[in-house]
Amino acid sequence: DYIAMAGTKITIPLNPAFMSLNLAQCVLLIGYEWYQANDSTPENQIRVGKSRPANREEYQNFYDRLEKELDVAGFFVAEAMRPTMTHNLQAALQRAEMTEQELRTWHGVISALIDGPKRGAGKKNG
Repeated sequence: DYIAMAGTKITIPLNPAFMSLNLAQCVLLIGYEWYQANDSTPENQIRVGKSRPANREEYQNFYDRLEKELDVAGFFVAEAMRPTMTHNLQAALQRAEMTEQELRTWHGVISALIDGPKRGAGKKNG
């Protein structure tokens, strides 16, 4: 009787070998689908241009270069802390979900820091 009086009926496709859900599973599924249908959270990144996401090899090449230059600069003072510091750097880079263009820009930043002051050095914008 209650089903006949319902304003909306919901069907959930299930595995034929396991055709039942308990109440908690039903509440979880309905809550999740309702959330997904009404989620207006913007994407975590703004993509500019047509640059594709950087792949694992590009990230690794960038990280290898960064680590090499940090070595040259004497960044890893405490050798015992090196594994933790390198892990933190790699994790932060991966979380950034950069595009290949963004990684190329960071390569340029490293080059600028290595090369030192150039023409126009000391000028400030604004």
